[in-house]
Amino acid sequence: MTEEDLAKIEKVGESQGGKGTGCGEAVYGELKVEATSKLLASLEPPLSKTDVFYDLGAGRAIVPAAAVMEFGVKKGVAVEMSHGRVEIACEAVDIFNGYLPRSLSKLVAGKLEVVEGSMLDASLEDATVIYMCATCFRTTLMRQVLYKILGVAQRRQQAIRVLSVSEGFPLGPIYESGAFYPDSNNKDQPPMFPGVPEAVKHRVHHSGITHVVASWSNHTPVHITTIYPASGEADMVKDVKSVGLKTNCTLNIDRNRNAIYQGATKDKEYNPNALAHQARVSSMELKLKIAEKLGAEPEEETK
Repeated sequence: MTEEDLAKIEKVGESQGGKGTGCGEAVYGELKVEATSKLLASLEPPLSKTDVFYDLGAGRAIVPAAAVMEFGVKKGVAVEMSHGRVEIACEAVDIFNGYLPRSLSKLVAGKLEVVEGSMLDASLEDATVIYMCATCFRTTLMRQVLYKILGVAQRRQQAIRVLSVSEGFPLGPIYESGAFYPDSNNKDQPPMFPGVPEAVKHRVHHSGITHVVASWSNHTPVHITTIYPASGEADMVKDVKSVGLKTNCTLNIDRNRNAIYQGATKDKEYNPNALAHQARVSSMELKLKIAEKLGAEPEEETK
């Protein structure tokens, strides 16, 4: 990650006030691939072709890609501020746009979008499931995201499920230290942010916690929460619509799981040897690009 990317992400966190959790919002970690599959498979009701899956702070877009390719959701959206991580995700999308494994042929059509920008600016208007690797998200940022989702849920009159790694949504008052209680040396200090109003709290239903294997811990908690729409004026929150972000790259998949570019005609001929060769070439080109950025020699391609 560049210093520019780092500063940009940390600025968003700091703009919310309060102190961090011990690591900055720009710190990146991932769940293990197997853990991601198990987590998404454990959802009740299960993910389906009607779901739209968002990952806020998506990194290389691995989780929304799994939601689309493994679980067949209608659309996966990766929202990420780091331009470098977005570039890596889009390079992978370019490869899949040229070749998609036939092993995925049983899944329904889907779409994967990679969006660059702040999660606070992203439009979540069609989201049904939201994932966040929130280990380094400060409590004030989590509060802002909560209010954003509450607004979308009440506007659409539809519940939204949320999976948040490490950190849950804070409902009580938040003090300057980022904690839910005043500093022991200044017990009379007022909270920086008041708690969520009692009338609104019932819309935030915490279903429980599961544990998964992540790149930093073998027993990482994941909070499972459902955000419900408002039942009337008493439990509504101030609704602020997002400005929206431009999509950087898109993977469109037809019902035979052949990836095609928008507007392109599907090639009815299927030559597995040619496609396998194309995949190897694309893979090597990607390795060369990454090696060039890192200033290292790429590994030799095995046959």
